[in-house]
Amino acid sequence: MEIPYSQDFDDIYYSSDGGIEETQFVFIESNQIMERWNRSKDPIFTICETGFGTGLNFLYTWKLWEEFQNKHNTFSDEESVSSSQKSESKINSLRWLHFVSTEAFPLNGSDIYKYLSEIPEISKQLNCFLAKYNLYSPAFYRFIFPESQITLTLLYGDINNTLPELVANVDAWYLDGFAPSKNPDMWSDRVFQEMARLSHIGTSFATYTSSSAVRKGLKAVGFQVQKKNGFGKKREMCFGYYHPKDVSTTLDSEFDSQHLWKNEFSIAGAGVAGASLAFAFKQRSIPVRVYDPIGIAQEASGNPVGILYPHLSKFPTPASRFSLASFYYADQLLSKLTSNQKEKIISQEGLLFKINSEEKANRYKVSLESHSLPEKIAKLTMHESLGECIFFAKARSLDPKSYVNFLLTDVKFINKILPDKSNDQSLDLNSNNFAKISDHLVYCNSYHLKNKESTQELPIKKVRGQLYYSDENDPIFPLLNCFLYPISSDSYIAKDKKNRFILGSTFDEFKTERAWSDKDEESILQRAMELIEEKSPPNFLEIIEGRKEKFLEHTKIENQDSIESNLYRISHRSQSKDRNPIIGNHNGTWVMTALGSRGLLTSLLGGEILASLILKEPIPVPKSILQSLSPERFSKK
Repeated sequence: MEIPYSQDFDDIYYSSDGGIEETQFVFIESNQIMERWNRSKDPIFTICETGFGTGLNFLYTWKLWEEFQNKHNTFSDEESVSSSQKSESKINSLRWLHFVSTEAFPLNGSDIYKYLSEIPEISKQLNCFLAKYNLYSPAFYRFIFPESQITLTLLYGDINNTLPELVANVDAWYLDGFAPSKNPDMWSDRVFQEMARLSHIGTSFATYTSSSAVRKGLKAVGFQVQKKNGFGKKREMCFGYYHPKDVSTTLDSEFDSQHLWKNEFSIAGAGVAGASLAFAFKQRSIPVRVYDPIGIAQEASGNPVGILYPHLSKFPTPASRFSLASFYYADQLLSKLTSNQKEKIISQEGLLFKINSEEKANRYKVSLESHSLPEKIAKLTMHESLGECIFFAKARSLDPKSYVNFLLTDVKFINKILPDKSNDQSLDLNSNNFAKISDHLVYCNSYHLKNKESTQELPIKKVRGQLYYSDENDPIFPLLNCFLYPISSDSYIAKDKKNRFILGSTFDEFKTERAWSDKDEESILQRAMELIEEKSPPNFLEIIEGRKEKFLEHTKIENQDSIESNLYRISHRSQSKDRNPIIGNHNGTWVMTALGSRGLLTSLLGGEILASLILKEPIPVPKSILQSLSPERFSKK
């Protein structure tokens, strides 16, 4: 079997004496992983690795975790095992393994397969991992494997930049970078300081090296360091645990969040935000109920089409990095849909983003480079009709209502307002003495949060949007039908599942009435013709007058804020003061709101972030992004 070798660092990825054996000796045994899993009272266990490499350590740890879970969940048929013991075992089965790893030079999937496919012990895990694995540009990537109750968060980038951005509570460290003499940046004082920040009393570490510089660096930040015989040809290795001399307490932390994994969560809002959070809980096998008095995906999430592609600034900002990370996370889900699911959810794949000025052309050229985007994600192209464009090959046009219903598969839906009184028996949250009602209520109901006392001070605006539907009888339909992909810039044109072109959308934070506007319709048509470079557009006023007679007879009022006919739709979104989503805890209330016009893009990762915050898991985005989303950012100014 070929031992993988790095040309960049002139070093091998794992020992020639056996990769599995090295992982078992250096990392599993020296961190006492199996023993600690057996005695842990926490709902999650978090391992952080410096240097993902081939993924061998992760895959072997995954294998051991599955064996542990299978043993832990085996019920005895003997009468001596009481129903309460069985119930407690079932509760404990919800415990989750989080594996966080850093990597500056990730291998592609084919190379990982080449190096590990001949190791039979991890073949099952390898195939499951590679089915999801894809890294496009430096970012945090989260891969969830619900069947195994394990999550991998992979930090792609220089460890001196990524580790300071990690928000987590680490229980064990695998220090597995290339040799300190060949890769000193991975063994820097800054890395050791970040390890201390992310550790608690009793956090263990292990590494194959016994370098004096490594030992001194770890001791300087509060780790107790020991040496023992190394693996294979290595004379010595070191291991230990975090315990600063000026702190005295029991080893191994214990979260106060065990009860959060035992009860059902209730979510207000059955739009894309609430559905995304419900999906995150569902992946963890945590029961959830979603409440909405007007039904599923009835407001902005009920639009006939939504386009999903990353929105980029000239240089990376928290907002642009969140957009890109959200795009990667959504792509991971959408690319694995079954053919039947794709048929229902995805209208078109690919998108042309039109660059309509020389100034913007320069901006976007810099943007693609500064965000390190490969051509498989975004590339500059010259379109015969539109001129210079960015082509997003993995962008998608979705049917939002079908997408929301997919996320809510097997989730209880209750067609009423979420009650927030502890005496409301419908919530059924009082069975556990440790549970607080507020822990289990989450609000994802857009601008309706302004009606709640604890969140009414959040700077959320209600924003009106009007859409134009162009069917085969519309004079402009032939002008649009020659384009193979959706088109976007300052406005957009995309085809829905009914073979109509959807033009839009207006975004008016000053006009919130629900009535149709002929001025808005004219503006939409004007921008659409400019978008496709149409030199001889039809008479807009004649089109509008002709449409009026048709749609005034067929207007349907879906709810108090959404109106739809067969030719147009009006709905309302919520937007924050700084136009970033609001995700986190405000005055004791968990919220996800203000997703604005990009909710279809950011909601899935937003739901994963909020679930991770609530359950005290490692966060799937960098600290700087998390801070840009926090409700508390407004009170600090």
